[in-house]
Amino acid sequence: MLGVSVRPPRPESLVPLGPRADVEPLVYHVKSQGVFTMTKSRKTTLPAIDIDPEFSELIHAMSPDELALLEENLVTDGCRDHLVVWDRGESLILLDGHHRHEICKRRIVDFQIKSMTFEDRNAARNWIINQQLGRRNISDANRTYLLGKLYVQRKPEQGRPARNGRPDGDKPDTMSGLSAEAIAHQHGVNERTVRRAAGYATSVDAIGEEDVDLKRAILAGKVDASASDLDSLAKAPKQTIKTVARKVAQGQKKAIKAAVSKPVPPKPMVDPNGIGHASAGGQ
Repeated sequence: MLGVSVRPPRPESLVPLGPRADVEPLVYHVKSQGVFTMTKSRKTTLPAIDIDPEFSELIHAMSPDELALLEENLVTDGCRDHLVVWDRGESLILLDGHHRHEICKRRIVDFQIKSMTFEDRNAARNWIINQQLGRRNISDANRTYLLGKLYVQRKPEQGRPARNGRPDGDKPDTMSGLSAEAIAHQHGVNERTVRRAAGYATSVDAIGEEDVDLKRAILAGKVDASASDLDSLAKAPKQTIKTVARKVAQGQKKAIKAAVSKPVPPKPMVDPNGIGHASAGGQ
């Protein structure tokens, strides 16, 4: 399950998931001394770049060493790759380049952005997911999660019980999009893998509702747990999830598996005389 290998998206299948083909992306140069755009010979005020919490959670979390190296490169060589934003007219939402954006603002480094237009939020989110799935340095757990997110957001959630007494009001968005078959074809896997990944993503998101750091540890591959273990933990009481989160933060990789494993009942004591079973307390 967690070892699923996802092939880079097929170009011909990206149209339903990508930016609008009738709107050409714009490239802006953002000066560190003040935010403005340069489009040919004229300057215009550029809206602030907003960070969407849901979108940022889809971005690969870099290790401290990776972040330190990225910062060193940006300060030394400048920001050579565009940051990608979703142009919503009144605002720009960052889709790619979250780590570079934070470092450039903090260390006063100029950067460029590419402005793209999408039909709706789902299309923008899918673009992010496909970009992340194309990375080589994400964990197997994160790859499975992202594949599942492509499918989960396209179907109404059916039959999932409420958790911890709460009605499930945060159902995935409903839209006429790609089926499991289409997603499987796009990423070089089978339909069953897509549906399993969707269940995995739903469990991880449910855990993340109670403890986002535990969710991040799972996606970073820092825990030893199967999809079944995660499903059981997602249905567990809130306090159980919090307890597991503390243990994982302390480095206990098997904390989830230990929390959801059913205890093995003790074997009955046998009468040494071979007659029936002896009681634990004797006669």
